[in-house]
Amino acid sequence: LTSLSTCNGFPMQDLDIRNRSIAILDTASRVDGRENLSFNEKIELVTYNTGNRAFFQGLRAQFPQAAVKTEWEQLGQDVDTVILSMANFINPFSELTDPLKAVENCGSRGVVLIGAGAQAQNYDSTFELRSDTRQFLDAILRRSESIDGRGEYTAELLRRNRYDRVRVIGCPSIYGSGLMPPEISGSLGAGRLAIGFTPSGHHREAIRTLYAYAVRHDATYVLQSELHLRRLFENDESDSEALEKLSFFINYYAPNALGDGVFETWLRKRGEFFFHPDPWIARMRECDLYVGGRIHGSILALKAGRRALTLVCDTRTRELCEHFNLPFIDIGAFDPDRDLNYYFELADPANFLATYRTRLDEYVRFLEENGLHSPLLADQRPAALQQQP
Repeated sequence: LTSLSTCNGFPMQDLDIRNRSIAILDTASRVDGRENLSFNEKIELVTYNTGNRAFFQGLRAQFPQAAVKTEWEQLGQDVDTVILSMANFINPFSELTDPLKAVENCGSRGVVLIGAGAQAQNYDSTFELRSDTRQFLDAILRRSESIDGRGEYTAELLRRNRYDRVRVIGCPSIYGSGLMPPEISGSLGAGRLAIGFTPSGHHREAIRTLYAYAVRHDATYVLQSELHLRRLFENDESDSEALEKLSFFINYYAPNALGDGVFETWLRKRGEFFFHPDPWIARMRECDLYVGGRIHGSILALKAGRRALTLVCDTRTRELCEHFNLPFIDIGAFDPDRDLNYYFELADPANFLATYRTRLDEYVRFLEENGLHSPLLADQRPAALQQQP
């Protein structure tokens, strides 16, 4: 497999893509080996979302030969191609001056954007791209053949803004287990539930209903970016702001049917942050079903061999679930009167498993189109698939 000798006017070294040197920007790995840091310091290093660790771990499994860069300033040093994994920057608010500068500093090296996503509450939301977003995408497309859009909503929004070289590929974290999808348990077992949801003011009553259900089942609560709950993990009595945010959260989201202190007791007992995917997956193996609105909560549950039902609450969760055939329902459709077996059956992964190989092949073709070779994925594909145009 030989890469193109030019890419949109930028000269690229004409060599077998198996020999192309690669670097991955993984800013979240800065937390590794630093267990003595405070919670606030750790959550800052993973850019305020532990789900980023799953995103990057998937890429690093796919490209074990790649160098890892932890800072934007390190991009383009001594490699042929840089992989950028950026999920939610396509919105009216994200400022991209520094990423743009870092990409421009890569010169003629290849820069491939994976997992790009437009962020909105629903598919009816449309907006014009910011000027710095356009400059950033233009800089990427001068150094690559195409962009990986995570779903059809993102691709449609980009095409409406005159960006046509978009491939709908989804999120790379789902392919971290390689060619074959994970083996997922078909038994509810002891009925141990895990949930995940990051409230943001939307869907308040539906979230309170989910919390009541979780308390009733003594569910594990996997946290990802709930900074307002940091007081549960820090013992700084002088941090009055953290205490105030925790108190507000409890009073705002506590289900009405629970007695005084029950919701807070459950939060303290069952709320957990994981700063690396391995212990996160290990905890999921102790559960039988994950229900929640965080896509990486669902993906890591599947990697653990457990069923996952995503509660769709925005364009990110909806377009990824639709692309991968992941089981989902709208957050407002969650019924607390249903038993666990009902939701376990709704979380049947049969359609996801049936289309996994097709989606994987689309992803590998995108990588090869952009001069990238994944030993984990491409080398395992049947010869017939590798030879398809």
